[in-house]
Amino acid sequence: MPTKDPATGPLTRSKFKELVAAPFGEARKEIQKHDPFWGLKDGEKVKFDVEIKAELYGHATVEASSQKEAERLAEKLEVTEIDWEEHYVLDGWSILSVKPRKRR
Repeated sequence: MPTKDPATGPLTRSKFKELVAAPFGEARKEIQKHDPFWGLKDGEKVKFDVEIKAELYGHATVEASSQKEAERLAEKLEVTEIDWEEHYVLDGWSILSVKPRKRR
């Protein structure tokens, strides 16, 4: 993990110097890549990306002459070959992460 400079935080001193000389608004964009809330007005919103994991339940049909063949065919099913239940989420979902969207 990179260490933070006591004067410039996550920015190198040369990058900080470059931003000081940048045209109006350009420094803000770069700083907000590190701190998305910097320079925002009270109540101004930032987009967050939420990563979610859910369990799905569906049905498919394969035709086979043995259990072993049916299992092989089942492993090769494409997502489009599965009929997903209308209420497909079992036991809700898990939030894996909530992160401010990176600004470009």
